[in-house]
Amino acid sequence: MRTIIKNDFLTVEIDTLGAELKSIVDKDGVERLWQGDEKYWNGQAPLLWPICGKLTEGRYIYNGASYNMTAHGFGRDCEFIIENADSSSVTYLLVSDEKSKKVYPFDYELRVIYALEGNKINVTYVVNNKTDGDMYFSIGSHEAYMWEGETGDFSVRFEGVDTLENSLLNGPFLSGKTETVVLENGEMQLVDDDFAERDTYIFENISVKRVSLVGKNTKKKITVDYPETAHLLLWKEPKAPFLCIEPWCALPDNDGVVSNLPEKPGINKLAKNGVFKNTHTITID
Repeated sequence: MRTIIKNDFLTVEIDTLGAELKSIVDKDGVERLWQGDEKYWNGQAPLLWPICGKLTEGRYIYNGASYNMTAHGFGRDCEFIIENADSSSVTYLLVSDEKSKKVYPFDYELRVIYALEGNKINVTYVVNNKTDGDMYFSIGSHEAYMWEGETGDFSVRFEGVDTLENSLLNGPFLSGKTETVVLENGEMQLVDDDFAERDTYIFENISVKRVSLVGKNTKKKITVDYPETAHLLLWKEPKAPFLCIEPWCALPDNDGVVSNLPEKPGINKLAKNGVFKNTHTITID
């Protein structure tokens, strides 16, 4: 079931399946969220929960037991309930059950809150640990923003830095190697061949907490602020007219290592009855 929230600047549509953004229409009536295309990628903005990325061998270890889980976890495939809603905000709730505990042995409540503030969408994740003990989890976003034009017409603007360290992958896993990305006047030019070679850019523990997707031939831009999030990923299918800007509270597995969950790269630990809260903001200009 889909819900629409709107104000004078934005009309935003969200689905209870995965609490996923499905549409962001600006004040000029222009769709800014990727609408999916089998030629490139059918996704739009999946929620990554309770892991981000793929697991080595498709599994992890916890308390000596092995658990299987698909890439990016199961949150995107779950039907959330609407806990609260009004014209400009909506709160979605997912609660652990016996089915989820077969692949993720923790009791939790996960809320995803979308709230409009002018031309901004505040996206907040709230995790409550209901387990009798510590809980380990990852969470991240995967919003894809679309454009008209060629990939080379667009760049990502980082504020206040000249270089970034990209963590290189071996397939979908961290290789342990890095490269330096040199920015031109604070901007990283988007190049399809670079994404074809690297798949994803992973900026671990990034100091910059705001990035903007800008184009040479348009005044429109999209800015993502992630003040509480450690890592930023950029991904696109080569030739596809979109870019995923992904703040992650997590990292992929190390290549060749089946992770013991408490030691998994970028894992979050939450004590009994603890609450984790994280917000990123999408500004549509």
